[in-house]
Amino acid sequence: MLEIEMNIKAIELASAINNLAESIKEIQKVKNTYGKPLEDISLDALATASASLIDSGKLNDLLAILKKHGADSVLALAPEQYIPVAHELRAIGANI
Repeated sequence: MLEIEMNIKAIELASAINNLAESIKEIQKVKNTYGKPLEDISLDALATASASLIDSGKLNDLLAILKKHGADSVLALAPEQYIPVAHELRAIGANI
């Protein structure tokens, strides 16, 4: 039989709860940083994000992502690829 005895001081518990609350706030900030939920991503949004990446000198990164998904342009993406591509575009700095 396994016995576990725990002695938690109120101050330690309060500190742990505060730390957890701060972590949750940080996660929420990250979620709020990005635009629309990815379920709503359109081809127009992907094209706009891609254009801004090109303008910021990330053409090669963009092309690598498209190639990974079997496309040579944003217009060649299938609708089921929009969300995965949007995630990757966000990872390289796209505001999408």
